[in-house]
Amino acid sequence: MFDKYSKLINCPAVVINDRKAAYDAVKHLIDHGKREIAHFRGPLLPQNSIDRFLGYRQALEDHGIAYKKELVFTCERIDEKEGYAFADEIIKKNIAVDAVFSVADLPAVGALKCFNENNIAVPDQIAVMGFSNWLISRFTSPALSTVNQPGTLMGEEAFSLFLKSNEAKKRGEKVAGDILELDTQLIVRKSS
Repeated sequence: MFDKYSKLINCPAVVINDRKAAYDAVKHLIDHGKREIAHFRGPLLPQNSIDRFLGYRQALEDHGIAYKKELVFTCERIDEKEGYAFADEIIKKNIAVDAVFSVADLPAVGALKCFNENNIAVPDQIAVMGFSNWLISRFTSPALSTVNQPGTLMGEEAFSLFLKSNEAKKRGEKVAGDILELDTQLIVRKSS
């Protein structure tokens, strides 16, 4: 397995530390003066969605910022339409928010579009942080700050683990449930 994995299945996996990566992203927003940080979280499963939410909460707690459940919006599809709709809800309900941390880049892109259409200055009025560093994040206006998830390397390592596991099975050996954790990097662009 890679990226989206289950702790209940014992097999090789290639992952990132989603909790730490989310923590670092939210800490970046806090370090830049943001205190009312909304989170566009993923659904209750998979595990990486849970871990990104927990990283968000921990960063708030460690910096003396109260967690407010009304600032958490749950994405089911994790797409730009949900991000746009949540940003629109923030604007229409006049919810006090000075930053958004998104579970993935696509909802963040939707939020940027909505904020731009409503003449909300990003990052001055509301900063936006994505997650994954999809190609589109470089071409938004402003360019989207995000967490670089090394997708290509994850795929290469997952395939390598698959080959090793397959060979071990052919030899009648037990396949170890090793977990390879790859590093992430915070990519700071104009949106934060």
